Amino acid sequence: RRMRRAPATRGGKKTPQHQTKAPAKPRC
Repeated sequence: RRMRRAPATRGGKKTPQHQTKAPAKPRC
């Protein structure tokens, strides 16, 4: 899911894996 809302991290993934709201949904 590529949702451009707010680039938290300047890398490949916007949101860090250890700081995801919903850990059940994999944010790639």
